[in-house]
Amino acid sequence: MLMEVVESMRDISEAMHSSPRTAPASEVSQLKSAFLANVSHEIRTPLNVILGYAELINEHLAGKGDESQREAVAAIMRAGNRLSDTIQDILDISRFEAGAFEVEVTQVDLNAAVTRQLDDFRAVARRKGIELQSQIEESAVILVFDEYCLTRALRALIDNAIKFTERGAIAIRLYRDISGAPSLEIRDSGIGIARDHLASLFDPFSQQRTGLDRPFEGLGLGLALCRRYLDLNGAAISVDTREGVGTVFTIRFAPDCESKFANQIGAGLSSEIRRRSFPRR
Repeated sequence: MLMEVVESMRDISEAMHSSPRTAPASEVSQLKSAFLANVSHEIRTPLNVILGYAELINEHLAGKGDESQREAVAAIMRAGNRLSDTIQDILDISRFEAGAFEVEVTQVDLNAAVTRQLDDFRAVARRKGIELQSQIEESAVILVFDEYCLTRALRALIDNAIKFTERGAIAIRLYRDISGAPSLEIRDSGIGIARDHLASLFDPFSQQRTGLDRPFEGLGLGLALCRRYLDLNGAAISVDTREGVGTVFTIRFAPDCESKFANQIGAGLSSEIRRRSFPRR
């Protein structure tokens, strides 16, 4: 497998060197995307095998009532899932930079999406002694949105909140703002964000602290992708933060996210939705 990855790197390197220095940026982006896709496949295939067998072992241990080894297996699964997420982040940011990332619009239940993410992260928060709270003020919010983009944006924000919070609680609030637009607030009691870092907060690979001794893991892609996922679907994100107190990220979904194409869903997608449809996987 390693030799295949090296060979992929060599092929792309030779292609880039053989191209004229004046080659269009689009060609370079295509080469980069092809390279990342190849590397992703070579990493993801064995990773899926590892995760699959880890899950089988976990189920086997659960059936035997053996809890002594389950935490070790759970650690393998957590690490594998984080690596899988990292691979996906790298692929997505590459597609955004190449102008090749498009959306697949459908009807999405925002309440259900929030609940799923809270359920997914509850165990992670519990291990840090953090309470996940939810305040749902709207009983039913149906968006016309890309479900993948919404899911990835929510995961990035909740993951960040847990990562940078050592104690206290993280609260998710779903409500309508003064204009009636659906809004989602993710509030933490973490370390906050330095004022001089705010200008680059949503830039790719942006981190408050860099270097091998940085206290928090990650590539610095989560917030950069989060903004892009939301922008592409007509939603906006803002931040309010205070060092040592915590951070609040607010997503405001434009009224169009609820109504613009609602009468066309189920009766045939509009030409605009068709144009934006794109299989990412």
